[in-house]
Amino acid sequence: MLLLTRLLGALFGLAALLQLLDLLDKAGTILAHGGLADIGHYVGLRLPTTLAEMLPLATLVGALLAFRQLAGTQEATTLRGAGLSLGQILGLLLPICLAITIVHFALRTEISPRAQRAFSDWWIVKIPPSNTDPAPPRLWLASHGDIASIDRVSLKGRRLEGIMIAQRSDQGDLLVRLDAGSALYEHGHWTLFAVRVARQNHAEARFLPTLGWPHGPAPANMIDLAQPVDSMTLGRLIATLRGRWAGSQSMDFYRTQLHGTIASLFDPLLMILFAVPVLLAPPRASGGGVYMASSLILGLGYLTSAGLLSALGEAGTLPPWLAGWAALVLFSGYGGLRLIQAEGD
Repeated sequence: MLLLTRLLGALFGLAALLQLLDLLDKAGTILAHGGLADIGHYVGLRLPTTLAEMLPLATLVGALLAFRQLAGTQEATTLRGAGLSLGQILGLLLPICLAITIVHFALRTEISPRAQRAFSDWWIVKIPPSNTDPAPPRLWLASHGDIASIDRVSLKGRRLEGIMIAQRSDQGDLLVRLDAGSALYEHGHWTLFAVRVARQNHAEARFLPTLGWPHGPAPANMIDLAQPVDSMTLGRLIATLRGRWAGSQSMDFYRTQLHGTIASLFDPLLMILFAVPVLLAPPRASGGGVYMASSLILGLGYLTSAGLLSALGEAGTLPPWLAGWAALVLFSGYGGLRLIQAEGD
């Protein structure tokens, strides 16, 4: 219970600080287009993402505070006197780690991505782009072997402008290039208008008033592509990798996100592993601060390294599996050695 109360206090403290800093930057824009209710709506939609990002760090801070208190009141000494090793104490904390993991996984893979999508949809309606804003970049996507680029997508994703579609063979060779002025989604399928059809090895192109696009992504998929958010639900991520949902990034980008999502399941356990040696800190000596500082630096180093490696994997510089798991393996190995060393001391 002590660990949970310290964890929740650290989590909501960190989340409140970040929300306040974010709100100070956006409050003027929100109030210019709405009222105080819109500020509450803004905070509510942004909060799940903030909690998902801060939960691993809050776990570390909460564990450090709880373990330092146990060491200060000599309760940790009592546990050690009863014959419990640090490894056994860590084992007793596994149910709490499991509960934190479930919450973190739900926030990261379901709640936060849905909140981000709801926020993006609300923000673009509440504060639409002005005429002075630069035009959105041309959208590129892959769908069922087709490569397409689109100049503009409507807010509801049902109308497109400036479409180019390259249809390829199974070997990747270009077969047909379609250029259309616009496209409309009705009755469950896309219709292209004012279409120019250029076939490989044909000297002249054909012009058609309309043409169907059976492989075009659904409107919801178009909205995701035109207004991307930072994270995807686990189901959407798997669907993208299996080709059931169109993506605008490389497959390495989505594979890295999948590996990182699975590896993040171990983050709460790793943070508590970093904090356990604090139980050995002398009750009233300055050495306790050294234990806490080293654990905090270790946790921040892990989170920074995991983020950096993930970025390299998404860019295609590192293999996705290496980008997703390297930081976890290296830091958990070091954390285990540190625990053994502390036990020996």
